[in-house]
Amino acid sequence: MINLKNSPTIQTTIVIVTAFAAQFIGGVTGHISIEDVSLALPVEQDPWTVITSVYTHRGVGHLTGNLI
Repeated sequence: MINLKNSPTIQTTIVIVTAFAAQFIGGVTGHISIEDVSLALPVEQDPWTVITSVYTHRGVGHLTGNLI
């Protein structure tokens, strides 16, 4: 039997969906915007965006398309 718990694909999917949920909730409540976590120049100003931009999505369609 395949152990999905140790699957890198499943683990990455969980991280991406969790990040999207946090981004969505933060956007609805006004605590975070897509611009806060998306890659923007100069990178020296917001260096964390190099990593967080990998997990940001504009919407459910964008998220679904990337997961497929």
